[in-house]
Amino acid sequence: MAILKLLLWPNPELKQVSEEVTLEWARSDEFKELVTDLSETMLALGGVGISAVQVGVFDRVFVMRDKKGGTQAFINPVIKDTDGELEEKDEGCLSVPGIVEKVKRYPNVIVEALDVESGQRRHWDLEGIEAQCAQHEIEHLDGKMFADKFGAVKRDIVKRKIKKFVKLRRRWQEYVEAVQ
Repeated sequence: MAILKLLLWPNPELKQVSEEVTLEWARSDEFKELVTDLSETMLALGGVGISAVQVGVFDRVFVMRDKKGGTQAFINPVIKDTDGELEEKDEGCLSVPGIVEKVKRYPNVIVEALDVESGQRRHWDLEGIEAQCAQHEIEHLDGKMFADKFGAVKRDIVKRKIKKFVKLRRRWQEYVEAVQ
């Protein structure tokens, strides 16, 4: 198991649309390892969800925390229905560290995704933070990011903040390696 390297916005790979996952691939040990690594990466970085595209893997899968404290993988997810009026909520993204912006999302969604055990598609009725997370991660799988909606000035500010973040992270890693 491993913590995977995260792609940071505006990396152009984040705009790549993810490919459908076959049932055979979803049942493979390598795919199961990917899902485990995604979960570990998300938890290590303090995220609520993470899509495979954020680590440079273009399989249509994301993982998110569930209400029970565990994680849930969604393979080939599609939003089948929404309920309620769009609500503006604070939202962040692991690929855009340190940035929180208001984003409009539906409070309730029904997500259809592949259930690996049965080999059939299953529906999940999600609400609140789970619904918000699913909408965010499915956008990633479609090659979209909430940061793409920023105006030119905000984009420049965010890019500078990310460069500073990367520089500080690199210095911290060098420090940790030096004291070991």
